[in-house]
Amino acid sequence: MPDNFWEENSGENFPFQFRHKPSTEAHRNANWSSIENRITGQQLRSIYPMLKHILIAASFFLLVALTYFFVNQNVNQNLHSTEQYAIVQTGFGEMK
Repeated sequence: MPDNFWEENSGENFPFQFRHKPSTEAHRNANWSSIENRITGQQLRSIYPMLKHILIAASFFLLVALTYFFVNQNVNQNLHSTEQYAIVQTGFGEMK
């Protein structure tokens, strides 16, 4: 804000108060540099959280798909099995 803003608006009744804090050119440049660094840093970091969620979702989907495949494969093998079992009981000492 221009420095004359404080003198022009000092007599008005605002619901808030202005505090005039003088700053140097070096201080303003340092603040501006800090703002620019944060802006460029946020743009680079915003991709990674999204990528992390996508990788978690893909891993979960892969786990569910593999589980379904292996469970379904074992069930199909048991249903189409040609092996037959017979229960044979004998008395004590008897042979069949």
